[in-house]
Amino acid sequence: MKGQTYLLASIVCVLSFAPAMGDTMPVNSTASWLLDGDVNGQYGGIDGTAGGGPTYGTTSPVFSYTGNEYLQLRQSSSNQQYVDFGNPTALQITNNLTVSLWMKTDTQPLSGKTQFLACKYGNGTRSWGVATYDDTGVVRLMLSDYGGFDSSNGIKDYRSTASVTNGQWNHIAFTFADNVAKLYLNGVELTTGAGTLNAVTDNTVDTLYSSAEPVMLGTRADLRDYSKGDYYDGNLDEVAIWNSALSADEVARLYNNSISTIPEPATLSLLALGGLGVWLRKK
Repeated sequence: MKGQTYLLASIVCVLSFAPAMGDTMPVNSTASWLLDGDVNGQYGGIDGTAGGGPTYGTTSPVFSYTGNEYLQLRQSSSNQQYVDFGNPTALQITNNLTVSLWMKTDTQPLSGKTQFLACKYGNGTRSWGVATYDDTGVVRLMLSDYGGFDSSNGIKDYRSTASVTNGQWNHIAFTFADNVAKLYLNGVELTTGAGTLNAVTDNTVDTLYSSAEPVMLGTRADLRDYSKGDYYDGNLDEVAIWNSALSADEVARLYNNSISTIPEPATLSLLALGGLGVWLRKK
């Protein structure tokens, strides 16, 4: 009975500590990339392939920690830069999705054009994409349940009413679960009620299209044309994807904290083992 009491106390200790960690940051992401000098995965073990030879800026102003850098995508008629993460099983998410990133534009898109920041998006194989749009630089979220993007079918097309400013870092995130999509700018949810979101098309999207396209940064998977402004010209940092829809509080924490501080999934297991060790010593 005495040993059981110690075991119970250890379990209670672990469970009581878990919320405290959650108050700091969300649980570890399905995949994340700090973009500190490379496109290797932080969590999830998914490394990217950098096209066009992008470079890295040092001492990212977003968050300060040793070795912090950011990805620089620079576009020209002779060379276009992007990142391709492929289509591993972990990124084949059709429901319960969160995408989070930091961005700073160098140039706004051409009039009426979309520059994808991150997407899983191709011609007839569209799933999701978050982008800057038009020469006004609004934030755009595009979701499809059938692969196309016809407003009479299952799509969502959300646009911020405010623009992102050239040369200024912004945090952008979106969540999706069971036909509910939410778009966030700098930790705050954009809504039609507050006049911060324009729901251009808001049809039913129960699940996202199961696209075979890769997850990409800086452009879409196909039909890319520099002359038509299809490449994002700017900086990206701290990109992360979850196979769950984070809460508004969790998105706000992402705005205020680096993803480098997200606890690894082993953390709670180590706490549990520590509690078990205490119990064994007391037996």
